[in-house]
Amino acid sequence: MEILIKEDSNYTIFQKNDIVEVVWKGSINLEQHQYIYHKLLTYSKANSINKWLLNQQKMMIHPKSCDWVANDFLLSNQDIINQGYCAIVIPDSFYVELSIRNILAKVYPHGNMRIFVFKTSKAALKWLNDQDSQKDSFDFSA
Repeated sequence: MEILIKEDSNYTIFQKNDIVEVVWKGSINLEQHQYIYHKLLTYSKANSINKWLLNQQKMMIHPKSCDWVANDFLLSNQDIINQGYCAIVIPDSFYVELSIRNILAKVYPHGNMRIFVFKTSKAALKWLNDQDSQKDSFDFSA
């Protein structure tokens, strides 16, 4: 079942099963970017959702938005991020892909097993869905 959370000409936020997905479309300014992440965070907390699919394939982002994600959002929400899983679908734009990878490398210099970057939403969705099955299928008795 899909639940529409918020839609605008530049983005859509919706819940499908136990995943909240954001689909960015076009140019996003800093204020919109902050609003989207705030909405994502508050909705996830209120509904106990810990899986995010951030589809940025069609997004053009302002450098100030990249700085805000790296220096404010990720750092101030470590507790939530470390409890969940985040799949980021990167755009075809080399600049945006490089920016996303640089942000993750800056915030997580040794890597992070809960945030992964993908080229397609299909691969990202599969990875998010696999997180529950991996957790449930590990045999500690061996």
